[in-house]
Amino acid sequence: METRFIRVAVGATVVAFACAECGSQETTGGLQPASVIAIYTTQHFRLHTDVAEPEARATLVAMEAALDFAVAHWKRPLRGQLECYLAENVVSWPADALPHPLARVWIGRIGGATVSEEVQSSRDQGLQSTIYASTGKGVAEHEVIHAYCCQSFGATGPDWYKEGMAAVACYAVGYQPGVRCPADFVSILRKRPAVRLQDIVQAGPFTQSTAVSLNLMLAQRVDPTRPVLLTGLTPLTTEGLSEMRQSYARSWALCYFLFNNPNYSPRFRRLSEQYVVRQREAFSNLFGPVGEQLAFEFNEFLQHVDVGYRVDLCCWEWNRRFLTLQQHSPVSRRVEAARGYQATGLMVESGKKYTCKTVGQWSIGGDAELVGADGAADGSGRLVGVVFNQHRLTAPVELGVETTFTAPATGKLYARCRDAWHQLDDNTGSVRVEFFGAR
Repeated sequence: METRFIRVAVGATVVAFACAECGSQETTGGLQPASVIAIYTTQHFRLHTDVAEPEARATLVAMEAALDFAVAHWKRPLRGQLECYLAENVVSWPADALPHPLARVWIGRIGGATVSEEVQSSRDQGLQSTIYASTGKGVAEHEVIHAYCCQSFGATGPDWYKEGMAAVACYAVGYQPGVRCPADFVSILRKRPAVRLQDIVQAGPFTQSTAVSLNLMLAQRVDPTRPVLLTGLTPLTTEGLSEMRQSYARSWALCYFLFNNPNYSPRFRRLSEQYVVRQREAFSNLFGPVGEQLAFEFNEFLQHVDVGYRVDLCCWEWNRRFLTLQQHSPVSRRVEAARGYQATGLMVESGKKYTCKTVGQWSIGGDAELVGADGAADGSGRLVGVVFNQHRLTAPVELGVETTFTAPATGKLYARCRDAWHQLDDNTGSVRVEFFGAR
């Protein structure tokens, strides 16, 4: 599924957040013979849909799971109930079945939208959110996050955050450890040169061109009483989809990384609290003190991200004490197979020789056999190290069961079991390594 997200202004009292899915629906305009629209009601949702009952109820279960994710993260129950329109064949819906004139375009060409309108009554005052969604995988769940934030807080934060968190929730429903995202996200994120963290945070709104196109379609209706049909998105909208897709991939990446990395998840939780009360400068205030290490770790994530990559297993150990051999000899550390680079505690000096000795065995999972730190014949499972200096890494240094090596730079030595970065979680075992001065 290709999903993009746009922000459109559809009126003085309405804010809409939408996601676009290319090629998800037929492109013919006009209205076809009317579908039968059924309504399903739960505590949190009132769903209008043309899909069969089993699919409708399965979608409600997925939407409830997305809502559970939101409530757990933002720590506030949903206010009221969400109105939802889920369409499999939107061109066949009756003209008056969808309350917003852009609903057919949002569902049939864009993928989905959440419209939040101010409501006032003798008993209540605030925002009421309405979800419009195609049956594309994850679209309804994504919109649930926007609707929850709008209705519960009246704010969602900047584009990178609100769209990134909606994507995190969408792919986290039915949670499995490790990255679960569209394949093209991986291609976008691993493209070089890598996007910088500050470029994502400082990008500003990235959906304006599509919003302008949609509003233009609304304004140019010949008959203002009729809905906007699916005939032809403007060139501006079509041309901007590729660039927008990249923005969504990067937004997802940063939110996913901060949400799952234990080095930053507590700060990210506080950021979420501040964004929904419109504190737009919260990011620099919260992450400024750890800015260099955050930028380094996020860049490492972008280099190695793939489906199955575990941020929590690959986080860096920043608080470990490092010693030179003159201060303490030998220096030892247990290195786990199911982790990324781990701090050995050894500070090395460029050009100086060191000897490492290990005991223990590990496996890189699957059908792989237990091996020592020399690894298998193809090099997998071997103990390797890197030297960290001023937030840069040297090329990997081949270590092993018993090896003498020359430090390629001065800095802190980290080590790991060589395996594909996105396949660490099925590794087992560990080795204890000791470092001595070479004789």
